[in-house]
Amino acid sequence: MEKQLASGAVPAERSERQRPPIPKAAPWLVFPHGKGRKFQSFYNPCEPNNRNCIKSIPQMRGKAYYHKTSHQGWLIVIGNVEDKAEYSVANSNLDDCFLWNPVSSETIQLPKLDRRSFPTKSESKKHFLYDLVLSSPPLQSTSSFTGNPNHADECTVFLLFRGIDHLGDVCDFEHILVFCHPGEEQWKTKDLYANGDSSGFLESLLCSNGKLFAFGVENWVKEIQIKKLWHNVVIDNHTEYIRTYKVQDANFTLIGGGEKFDFGTAQWVESGNEIFEVHLNCSLRGFRKVASTYIFKLDFSSMAWVLLKTLDDHVLFLCINMDTLDSRKCYSASTSCCSATDMGLEKGCLFYTLPEDQTLYAFEVEDSATTVIMPCLKLPTPWFLPTWIMMPTTENRHTAGIRPRITDFLVSQDTTKTSIEVYVDNMSRLKNSGGELETAKRWDFLNDYGSTEAIAKYLHPVDYIHFRLA
Repeated sequence: MEKQLASGAVPAERSERQRPPIPKAAPWLVFPHGKGRKFQSFYNPCEPNNRNCIKSIPQMRGKAYYHKTSHQGWLIVIGNVEDKAEYSVANSNLDDCFLWNPVSSETIQLPKLDRRSFPTKSESKKHFLYDLVLSSPPLQSTSSFTGNPNHADECTVFLLFRGIDHLGDVCDFEHILVFCHPGEEQWKTKDLYANGDSSGFLESLLCSNGKLFAFGVENWVKEIQIKKLWHNVVIDNHTEYIRTYKVQDANFTLIGGGEKFDFGTAQWVESGNEIFEVHLNCSLRGFRKVASTYIFKLDFSSMAWVLLKTLDDHVLFLCINMDTLDSRKCYSASTSCCSATDMGLEKGCLFYTLPEDQTLYAFEVEDSATTVIMPCLKLPTPWFLPTWIMMPTTENRHTAGIRPRITDFLVSQDTTKTSIEVYVDNMSRLKNSGGELETAKRWDFLNDYGSTEAIAKYLHPVDYIHFRLA
């Protein structure tokens, strides 16, 4: 009997490792790692001490997955992604592309796509995937969509491609918009080629209130009415569906940062019916050292960006997947949002990651304070860029009494000896939470020779270099 129980425990554990973690009020930060991206390390800000949730989910192995706020938990998954090239996603022909819901395990296959066959007015014959987004979560009936234009307000998958000229250089002003309804057998295309002005230099896609927003440089925006876009494609190609305008910049001066503004980055996040712009202004040390952070909200009445002094109840999540060494990359930043009240926080904040960095940062607008978090104490190599994955839950997570601040349960960037002792004590008392797989970490090395060096290994890479030089 004991042998039978022991043998039956292995499949149960294996089955648990192949299932996503349970939904939380906040999204999960996922780091793929291992050969063939076989494993995924999950971290949730709602459980700051749980740093050992490791899965091996079949739908995520060897694949890249993307999430934005409008997806509401659904992921756009792209298969056949190689370990050796992060840019293989951008250059993929999308032979294996589908939508996947981690909570319900439902999948919807998307049509195959050959990026070399786009009809275009420009001279570019090659294109690479740059950004992608869902207009809304798919309905159960979308798997049998028949192309009825009356369904144009249903879920639409949007892919944005950039052109490559005959010299192999990226054409920043040439974009192909590719889209379809889940369940359709073919993609539709629209050439967004511009006449060389800055309004055609697009950087990010975002969906909100039945519209597709394509944000570009110098505050240019292309606003596409999704329903009218489908009407243009299916019924009348004279239907106007797009307008281009420039949003008024906020009246303030960036303080601190690099010698050139190119060191900074701007990202856009949707939360409810509002759109936020996040500016990360970087220092001369390089892109991975943020000197200052500013968050703006789009005022639709005046069409201007307004600098925020508080996020109120909004908690924003952002993964910056930009690569500074190679521009031919699927740039899509994963985003999400939730309520500070549901997380049990005192006020809203911004969680974000940086390229080629295993660190998670939490920024509080009111205090202009940044908290540094190590979501995974040590990731095996190779590891790959993280993604936020939201798994919606209807559970009410309002916390009674006084709600904590970010710094009440996260590791501060200005960590003192006392806070290190508290952090180590918290790590030594890891508990089994929500049925996740956890293993207590050993901290007895703190009593060994060279404990200072051991602790320093968990510093931010830039701070660790400064420590070694000191």
